[in-house]
Amino acid sequence: LLIFFTSVFLARLLGTSGFGAYSNARAWLRLMSVVAALGFPGLLVRQTAIYSGDDSWGLVRGLVRFSRGVVLLNSLILAVCGGFLGWLLFGGNEELTTLHTLWIALLALPVVALMLLQDATISGFRRVVVGQLAGTLVRPMLFFGLVAGVYLLWREELTAPRVMFLQVATVLVTLAMGTYWLHRIVPRKACNYAPQYEARDWLLTALPMLFVSGMYVLTNRSGIVILAAIKGSEAAGIYKAAVRGAELMIFPMFAINKAFEPLVAHLYAKGEKLRLQRVVTRWTRAGFVIAVPLAVGLLGWGDKFLSIFGVDFVKGHWALSILVLGRILNMAMGMVALLLNMTGHERQSALGLGLGALLNVLLCGLLIPHFGIAGAAAADSISTAFWNVLLGYLVFKRMGINPTITGRLGFGKRLKTK
Repeated sequence: LLIFFTSVFLARLLGTSGFGAYSNARAWLRLMSVVAALGFPGLLVRQTAIYSGDDSWGLVRGLVRFSRGVVLLNSLILAVCGGFLGWLLFGGNEELTTLHTLWIALLALPVVALMLLQDATISGFRRVVVGQLAGTLVRPMLFFGLVAGVYLLWREELTAPRVMFLQVATVLVTLAMGTYWLHRIVPRKACNYAPQYEARDWLLTALPMLFVSGMYVLTNRSGIVILAAIKGSEAAGIYKAAVRGAELMIFPMFAINKAFEPLVAHLYAKGEKLRLQRVVTRWTRAGFVIAVPLAVGLLGWGDKFLSIFGVDFVKGHWALSILVLGRILNMAMGMVALLLNMTGHERQSALGLGLGALLNVLLCGLLIPHFGIAGAAAADSISTAFWNVLLGYLVFKRMGINPTITGRLGFGKRLKTK
């Protein structure tokens, strides 16, 4: 919610073009941070929960050290490559603001990648709230405070590159705070164990998770990146406002997922499948019930909602409606990718999300040149529906769990016999 209100403030401050340049840079940073992390955040959540439960503290220390070293090196390489690619795409004089904003965002890439590892490690110790404090509460609060302060002092000086520079400063402070919390959470007895490494097994497991995370983010961010490249930063800014509105619907599921990841790994490892089914059903229905009224409001009064960002953003009304329809199905299908990732079925998850991301990019290439913002929204909703249905089928086939809002209807006997 803090991020949403900050987006509204920035949209009104920077206008459609400036907000588009900023949103494009954030989308690049999000995509590249997932690639830089190499799938280790998901692995850290799962394996830290398992290792700590078995008192395998040497493996916990080894995994944390190994993941940090590999991810830091990878993020530095990607930052350089991303800067060069950005120059090729946005090097024209009319796109210099977009290019400069992107370059500043890439300065934060190594820090953001390390933050992902940090939050995942804390969540693996089943301290989910603490694990999310730095990234989802402190960071947006600090960023909003910095932007508001600079706006009050130097109102005319705020541009997209300067706002992104404030974002980089915020990320550095947030990483320092998260590091402090992590040292407070790790049990003291863990320091008595020498690090143990299972590098080959970790990489073989992390890389499919990288594919899963990367394809998921690609599906959700490629529309902004392709719009900025084809239609310009103004179209990207309007579309980003529509995406922010649709994201309000999946806010309950986001909150549930963060608390759910270590619990799923724990219950599945203990063989408590019936209990896992009950928990999945309960929370999927709760998220869906909260999302439906939001969907109705956005479908009926989407133009008024977008006017909060500014008069020019109302052009994204149809895109918002299309995105909302896609999110309704997303909520109804439940936490399909999470269930596969946390139970050792990350390869099946990678397959479904990979096909969905490929479909999304293809549809963006076909629809955006002709339909612009609405085409990007249609590509997002169609691809999201595709991979949700496919992964829902794989969850039931591989795990015997019904992840949808229909819950255990017709599946209770099967679970008991298993």
